[in-house]
Amino acid sequence: MEGHIHIDVTDTLLIRHLGVNCRQSYQILARWLGLTVNAIKNRVGKLLEVGAIGLFTLEL
Repeated sequence: MEGHIHIDVTDTLLIRHLGVNCRQSYQILARWLGLTVNAIKNRVGKLLEVGAIGLFTLEL
């Protein structure tokens, strides 16, 4: 990983949910996790920045 952050339970749930469906909107993720859209955007950004999330893909 490029940087270091503490991945908490919410980040873990976010990563798992994105792993099931990487096309979920931030609004749906925010509602599911009980956070604001901005909080989801910031968390995803930090996870991308440190390499915890590396790539969003769609497989057919």
